[in-house]
Amino acid sequence: MKKDIEVKDKSDSGRLIAVSTFKKEIRETSPHRHHGYCEMIYLTQGAGVHVIDDVKYPISPASLFIIRREQVHHWSITEVPEGYVLLLKKELIENSLDTELVRLFETLCSHSYYPLQADHTLDIILDLLMHENNMAAVESLFKIFLIKVNERYVTNKMKPAVEGENIYNRYCALLNRQEQLTNNVAHYADLLHTTPQNLNTVCRKAADKTAAQVLAIHIIREAKRLLYYTSATVSEIGLALGFKDSSHFVKYFKRHTGSTPLSFRRS
Repeated sequence: MKKDIEVKDKSDSGRLIAVSTFKKEIRETSPHRHHGYCEMIYLTQGAGVHVIDDVKYPISPASLFIIRREQVHHWSITEVPEGYVLLLKKELIENSLDTELVRLFETLCSHSYYPLQADHTLDIILDLLMHENNMAAVESLFKIFLIKVNERYVTNKMKPAVEGENIYNRYCALLNRQEQLTNNVAHYADLLHTTPQNLNTVCRKAADKTAAQVLAIHIIREAKRLLYYTSATVSEIGLALGFKDSSHFVKYFKRHTGSTPLSFRRS
């Protein structure tokens, strides 16, 4: 039986956002997750691999990684790393009255990896953030950081916006933020103040996928994480993900992965 995945907590209980330099001695780490906060890591130097939810991302200069709450990740670093770590508590976004900051953050959180163009402006902003204690200034600096990252990757590298993409981005951000996913498109449509039919149309236009297919990506990812890193039974995992019948969960998992939950756990 597998042990539950290690949970690490590096957050400062008194700060909604904390910035520090990335530890140069880090090379290999075991799979772990962070509960209660999102982690952004901007590396200016280094090489190797960063694995987030079983997806391998290359480490290279000017790379931004986003590890959302409950995601499992680990490092395999082959050259001395340099960069910054940002720890963001959920209250920072949930309590922010700056809707543009929230939009920028949620847009970025739809992906885990951003190869950026090297830019000392980001270093300057993060250096200022690291030593700033005034919360109004901290929020402003963080917003500037998000704007600069969006300028250097999102607007240049990602496909042009299409009608309804704002709802699609909010849908993805909602799925990424949910501490407990549920296999119910209508539930998320209601949270987004739209209809399941419209959400389906939006997803087809923005990602060429149905709303159910977008949800399935997150459901299967979470199911794999629970199967691999916890000792919860298949029935318990299915129930946690909104499947009242465990046989339905088994069929759903096999349809999307080609194997049963137990086969995946044993592999």
